[in-house]
Amino acid sequence: MSKKSSEIDRHSFDTRLSMVEQILPTLPTKAEMSAAIAPLATRAELVEQLDASSSRLRVLIEDARGDTRLLADSVLSLHNKVDLLLRDKGSKTSR
Repeated sequence: MSKKSSEIDRHSFDTRLSMVEQILPTLPTKAEMSAAIAPLATRAELVEQLDASSSRLRVLIEDARGDTRLLADSVLSLHNKVDLLLRDKGSKTSR
């Protein structure tokens, strides 16, 4: 390796090291990272919450289906009553 090449490599290394030294103090320590992630939910907790939410959603969907069926039955009943009234009215006017 030539002297000039080794000087370029050393300068390049020194430049990179200087950049790392500038960034290093801003990085959190292992203890700081542990403290930062401690309040976060674990994977198991997230799965448990997802399962509970899925169960609640299924109940809500079934409830909405029941309400829809009840509403549809009521509309059908009203439709039949109106139909009967219209037939009765039509038969009275044609007499």
